Amino acid sequence: MGARVIAGASTPEKLAVAREHGADEGINYATENLTERVMALTGDRGADVCFDPVGGELADAALSSLGWGGRMLLVGFVGGVQQIPANRLLVKNRSALGCSLRHYRFNAPDKLRASVQALIGWYAAGSSSPT
Repeated sequence: MGARVIAGASTPEKLAVAREHGADEGINYATENLTERVMALTGDRGADVCFDPVGGELADAALSSLGWGGRMLLVGFVGGVQQIPANRLLVKNRSALGCSLRHYRFNAPDKLRASVQALIGWYAAGSSSPT
């Protein structure tokens, strides 16, 4: 869809899976500084969007990796609930957005329906796979 995807994972095996599924770059955050590596890969601009399904102590590094106007999508917290100080959002016009699909069927069924139709269309066209 035109995005340059930088995946973060804790093992070379997990990074290999991310690359197999379309990631352009990989960062092993167990051996590399996540923020420094993202900044190097983006020419010190920072990422536009961070999709964070983990949370915990990695959330701060992910937030620091965002550029001006960047958005952090919070979709999980298996590593711990993200703690995001408001000043970190304000100084670079960043935003954090919680995303939970489970409530869409009651609160925004039209958006859920449109999203599912788009996903099915991508799958039918061969441009997306559920694996």
